[in-house]
Amino acid sequence: MTTNSALLLDVDGLDTFYGQSQILFGLKLAVARGESVALLGRNGAGKSTTMKSIMRIAPPRRGTVKAMGRDLARLRTDQIADLGLGYVPEDRQIFKLQTVEGNLRLGMKRGPKGQDEWPLERLYELFPLLADARAKSAGVLSGGQQQMLTIARALAGNPELLLLDEPSEGLAPVIMDQIQALILELRQHGMTLLVAEQNMRFCLDIASRVAVIDHGTIVFAGSLQQFRDDPEVARRYLAV
Repeated sequence: MTTNSALLLDVDGLDTFYGQSQILFGLKLAVARGESVALLGRNGAGKSTTMKSIMRIAPPRRGTVKAMGRDLARLRTDQIADLGLGYVPEDRQIFKLQTVEGNLRLGMKRGPKGQDEWPLERLYELFPLLADARAKSAGVLSGGQQQMLTIARALAGNPELLLLDEPSEGLAPVIMDQIQALILELRQHGMTLLVAEQNMRFCLDIASRVAVIDHGTIVFAGSLQQFRDDPEVARRYLAV
C-alpha cells in the first residue's frame, strides 16, 4: 500500500462543473513517485476534465488536490507547474509561428529543486525528429511531430510528474507506436506519469497501475495485473 508521503498527486472528492453541468462526481485518484498510472475511459467519461481540474484550468467546486504535499486550491496554473507538474494538453497548444526550438525554449525552466535534467541536447537525443526540424515553424509539423513537441516542451520544464491527456489522439498507428515508445522510455528513466487515454492498447504497455473513469467517477483502481485479471471491467466500461 502506498503511504501518503510517497504520493506526488492525491486527488480526493472532486466535483467539477462546466456551468450548471456536473462532470466529475467525488473523484478520487492518487499517483505515487515512480508510478505510471493509466486513466482509462470512454470518450466523454471525464478524463480531460480530471486533468484540467488538477491543473486548475477547470477549478473543482468541491474536493482537494494535493501535489508534492501542497494543497493546490489557492494556486494558479503556472504556480502548479512550478511545483513540478508538467501538462501535455489534448489539443497540444503549440505556438505555430514559433520555431520548434523556440517552442522548447519557451517551456524551459529549472525544476522545483533547481534541477535541469532536460536541456535542449537531451531533448533532441530523445526526439531526433525535432532535432532535424529545430529551425522549422511548429505549424508545419505533422500531427505526430506536434505531439512530440508538446511532450518535449513539457519536459523542458523539468517536471517531477507528467500529465498526458490523450497522447495518441488523432495519430496514425505507426506514429502512435513511436509516441508509446517515447513514453515507455520516459517511464524507464524514472519519470512519474499520469496518462489519460481511451485507447486501452496504447496505455497497457506503459502502465504500472490502472484507474478507470466512467460518468465522472473512478469505478476501478488497481495494479495492471488486477486490471488484466478482471476483463469484465474493460467490457463494461471501455466497450472492449
